[in-house]
Amino acid sequence: MAVLSVRLLGPPHIRSGDTELRLPSVKAQALLYYLAAQPHRTFSRSHLVALLWEESAEAEGRNSLSTVLTRLRHALPVFPVAAEGDTLVWRPGDAAWVDTDAFAATGATLAALSEAAALWRGSFLDGFHRR
Repeated sequence: MAVLSVRLLGPPHIRSGDTELRLPSVKAQALLYYLAAQPHRTFSRSHLVALLWEESAEAEGRNSLSTVLTRLRHALPVFPVAAEGDTLVWRPGDAAWVDTDAFAATGATLAALSEAAALWRGSFLDGFHRR
């Protein structure tokens, strides 16, 4: 199975092996990028609804969040988002790699700094706009 690769430094880019993946909507992209940029951090569904569907009532926003999660599950070969009660968390494990996580994990040695510099493709989410 190919590893899901998420690049957030520079223009966002999602791949599985040699295949570029297209996500079903801008909201799906925003949700994936938000969770992937903060691995192992839990977010309440209410927080995510307020962030991405601020114009919607809570119930409508939760329904939209559920729809986006279902579409992401179908669009991605692996789904590193785990539901824990009323929260969601990005749990990449061995199946998913995110450049920001790899960048943060590099040490201060010359080799590590060279590796970190190779990951840098530009500003965080360069060119991505939620609206």
